[in-house]
Amino acid sequence: MTNILQNIQVLILLINFLSGFFVFTASNPIYSILFLISVFFNSAILIILWGADFLGLLFIIIYVGAIAVLFLFVIMMVNIKTTPFFSNKLLSLILFFFFYYAVSCCTFFMELFLNFHYSILMS
Repeated sequence: MTNILQNIQVLILLINFLSGFFVFTASNPIYSILFLISVFFNSAILIILWGADFLGLLFIIIYVGAIAVLFLFVIMMVNIKTTPFFSNKLLSLILFFFFYYAVSCCTFFMELFLNFHYSILMS
């Protein structure tokens, strides 16, 4: 049973990573917001799978239901034109990997710090 849950979590993390990648590289801002909604929704599913049901439902209600729909509504009302396909793609990729690396490093060091203090408290 745990192997199935681990496979589901890895699949959701992969979808979340790809959706985050497409948030930065989408040529149309509406597609970018739709991928952002996918990131929020997949994050909520992961939080629910990890056992924090209330927090996962708050993610869905607050982020997907309010903020992302507001972004989508504003972008559709302003009628922003689509960008050409290859304009600033390299900059988008660099920004995506920079933010991904920064969040990964922060998460790693936070987990390392918390495990260190937990081992001190348990000894």
